[in-house]
Amino acid sequence: MQNTRVLEETVVEFPNGYLLPGKPNRFALARWATEGVDSKTTGEHITLEWAQVGGKRVTSEEAYDRFLARLNGEKNAVPS
Repeated sequence: MQNTRVLEETVVEFPNGYLLPGKPNRFALARWATEGVDSKTTGEHITLEWAQVGGKRVTSEEAYDRFLARLNGEKNAVPS
């Protein structure tokens, strides 16, 4: 889901996704942002927070961490 909160955090452009833990590629980030993924632990449908800046899609390190936490069913994960 598009969310401007990521602009107030440590911004990462989709093509630079390899800088994030696990080194996701830009196509995986785009798919997680637009289509989302179902958590195998909770069954919840989760999408990666992102924002459009000019012609570029960006996310943040913090949004990626929240995405992984929710995907893994962590109890204290903040919903996006």
